[in-house]
Amino acid sequence: MPIYEFVCNKCSNKFEKLLPMNDGKDGVFCPKCNGEAHKVFSTFATISSGSAGSDMDFGAPSGGGGGCSSCSTPSSCSTCGH
Repeated sequence: MPIYEFVCNKCSNKFEKLLPMNDGKDGVFCPKCNGEAHKVFSTFATISSGSAGSDMDFGAPSGGGGGCSSCSTPSSCSTCGH
């Protein structure tokens, strides 16, 4: 279930509420004053480490996956022709 952000129409209190995706977002009430609230646009954060092409490249094959036994290259080893 996603978390939605709401703002109270009466006291401007900003709060979050866990609701099913198919549930209507109408009829949500403020936990502070019980006033009716409206849904607001929520943002999210992403985590990034390093620069583009760093070792966090999830599409790159990992070492040791059937490549050369004398090196860590998984394929197309120029040393042994794998």
